[in-house]
Amino acid sequence: MTSRVPIDSSFVGKRAIVTGGASGIGLATTELFRSHGAIVGAVDVNDCQSGDFNYKANIADTARVSETVESFVKDTGGLDILVLAAGINGAVGRVDDIQPDEVRQLFEVNVVGIYNFLHVGLKYLEKANGSVVLVGSINGSRSFGWAGASPYVASKAAVMALGRSFATEFGPRGVRINTVCPGSTDTEINATTKWRGEYPIGRRVHYPDGMMPLTGSKAATAQDVANAILFLSSDAASHITGTEIFVDAGQSLI
Repeated sequence: MTSRVPIDSSFVGKRAIVTGGASGIGLATTELFRSHGAIVGAVDVNDCQSGDFNYKANIADTARVSETVESFVKDTGGLDILVLAAGINGAVGRVDDIQPDEVRQLFEVNVVGIYNFLHVGLKYLEKANGSVVLVGSINGSRSFGWAGASPYVASKAAVMALGRSFATEFGPRGVRINTVCPGSTDTEINATTKWRGEYPIGRRVHYPDGMMPLTGSKAATAQDVANAILFLSSDAASHITGTEIFVDAGQSLI
């Protein structure tokens, strides 16, 4: 009979890097991991004081990401968990109002930023039989109705594809990788939206009463998403890789 693994015991002394640690899902995850005994390096483009170690870094800056990971490993002795929660909405509007350079910038953060951390961090995760959790979205996976947000949607579709593809590559190296896909969540990410023109754009999406079957109009909290990240990072999820957990109260099923 297989013994049950308490999630709390999975994190004592574990070394984790969490991006986007100054606010929203990244902040909630940092605090939750620390409460379970993990040593956390919080990374954010803004000043961040939520972790045991805190780093100011633009995740699209490959050299700065490498410095950050190497500094954390030097200070803690290794890396067991990598949570890549940082991201932006970018430009939203008619395709003819969004500049190609804005799309490139969005992908630099939402996609290349992930690759930057995996590129330098994987060798350390391999030594620890570690875990990676990406933060995707229902947009680009189950939902494609956010008219005007095609660059963001495409970037999050790429995040999901990376999670699945890397699972087959990382598995033989002993590293798990999964993706959390939130729906409407009460965070500060809308501050990163650059609106172009009037809203709505294109065809309106008509929902039944209550956008989310489980909660009606009540969005998830950052803590709700962090709870899913905690599970996927824990030993209780030791046989799970290359999959997505949707934290959306059924929103993407409508």
